[in-house]
Amino acid sequence: MTAAPKRFCLYPGCPVLVTGGYCDAHRTRQRYCKQSGCGQIVIDGNWCADHQPQRRHDDRRGPASSRGYGQGWPQVRAAYLAKYPLCGRCQARGRTRAADMVHHIIAIRDGGARLDNDNLLSLCWHCHGKVGPRGDSVDQVMQVKRMWQS
Repeated sequence: MTAAPKRFCLYPGCPVLVTGGYCDAHRTRQRYCKQSGCGQIVIDGNWCADHQPQRRHDDRRGPASSRGYGQGWPQVRAAYLAKYPLCGRCQARGRTRAADMVHHIIAIRDGGARLDNDNLLSLCWHCHGKVGPRGDSVDQVMQVKRMWQS
């Protein structure tokens, strides 16, 4: 079996031949932006300034602790997922899928009980996007919960 042909280091102007990527001198320093077709070289991270992924949604929402997910929530979430490890919405539709998250049926910001099991429902990632303001109403979710836990 023949060895792969050597190529020049990807660092612009570097004459060192390597089997792939960068030479030892440039391996940790620079790389190209991960945006397809962008030829800019970045020093830290994977994206140039023009293509840096935006985190606007999380920046607007603030930290989890300010949204009511502070002390006590990790323990309640873990215990609820241990008791109800399958997605309630999927089960109500005859499917079996593991739950990824615990959903507050009535949002904390709308006065829902933060740590009360009666206000919680285990959901998979897919179903979580289908409930709430843009999907199933609170009444529909409560009906799913009653069917699922009866």
